[in-house]
Amino acid sequence: MKSIQQTASVTSLFYRGVPAITGDGNNDRIPSAIRDFAEMCTEVTYVLDFLKRYFHYVVNREFFFCGHSVEEVMSLGYDFYPKIIHRNDIDLLADMHAAILKRACTMDNPEKINYFSFTVRIKTETGYLMAYHKLKPVFIDGQVRFGLCLMSNSVMDTPGNLRAYYVNSTEYEEYVNDGEWTKGKMEALTLLEKKVLIYARQGKNNKMTADEIAVDSQTVRNIKSSIYRKFQVSSITQAIMFAVNHHLIYRETKRRSVPKRKKAPAGRKWRRQMTPDKLLLAQRELNRGKNNMEIAEMAGVSEFTVRYAIKTGKLIREKK
Repeated sequence: MKSIQQTASVTSLFYRGVPAITGDGNNDRIPSAIRDFAEMCTEVTYVLDFLKRYFHYVVNREFFFCGHSVEEVMSLGYDFYPKIIHRNDIDLLADMHAAILKRACTMDNPEKINYFSFTVRIKTETGYLMAYHKLKPVFIDGQVRFGLCLMSNSVMDTPGNLRAYYVNSTEYEEYVNDGEWTKGKMEALTLLEKKVLIYARQGKNNKMTADEIAVDSQTVRNIKSSIYRKFQVSSITQAIMFAVNHHLIYRETKRRSVPKRKKAPAGRKWRRQMTPDKLLLAQRELNRGKNNMEIAEMAGVSEFTVRYAIKTGKLIREKK
């Protein structure tokens, strides 16, 4: 394999200002299962070796290779990026790569961060598409060594958007510049919003989704509008992609605070059930000598309701 140092026209940009990465260069123990996972994964998967500064492994996907061979990608290392990344995004990608490594090298608790995400424009046969990257640092003996990368289509309009997402949390830190990160939190989905996304992902239209969740089609459209606002997207396809990329569909549902109901005063129950029409019907049957159970069945109320109506004088039993 050709060393990256022999073709390092852009490599130094990706490590600009990054503390020295040390470790055993012979220790390449990335699990072999990653290869099996990468082959069946729909996302482009590749592994960066931060110590040796080249690709440790890449899976053959046209979206990433764009006509280049595995051998060419592996031999070029970071010099492969200018062949597929928009020329105006190369410096941005290098800056984000360096920011990720700086953060990974200086964190007191590196396990706190699940992965980093960012967007850049990728070359395709029909032009450039925005690509969404997830990069998870892999540590060996306490030192950052590899970067496990997943790449897919993005719904965002601009490149950049570097974030560090916490483990099992909707909280994140967004990179501003010059090593500055600001904290943020993604707005959680409600249970209905999750259901709408799940059914949409299954290919159900608004009417079919409405039938599934027992609402009307307009309510489904309103729910989708709420999702678009939260994700800042403009279509259900983009919303599904965004939710999947950020693991939002299966996160804990946002719970709405519901005030406790006050205990109903005595008699409230029968007053709701014993309408004026039912009272007339019950009184007629009572005058005919029907017992409480028969009256209750005729009026469609409970026997207790009939007894309570008699007790409070709403129904009057004639004396013989």
